[in-house]
Amino acid sequence: MGERNEGEIAGFVHKVGSNVTEFHLGGRIAAFHIPNTTSFEEAAAIPLAAMTAAVALYIRLGLRRRFTPAKKQLPLVVCGAASAVGAMLCN
Repeated sequence: MGERNEGEIAGFVHKVGSNVTEFHLGGRIAAFHIPNTTSFEEAAAIPLAAMTAAVALYIRLGLRRRFTPAKKQLPLVVCGAASAVGAMLCN
């Protein structure tokens, strides 16, 4: 069975439209600009980890959105906070 990479994206900008100002030809991206200190492998995991954390918090647990004040505090234990998804949950 071949390798499957679903949701993980990173690469170089190959073409930029005339009205685009945020990205430049040859820029390192993974749905966002990648700092030179971050590898493509690290950057590729960020969008998927962030989306997984958001689904866990807002869809599975039904937590209020970030800018909506909670009516009461709810304790949350994050097991595996050193993982990519765990780090996103803590942030």
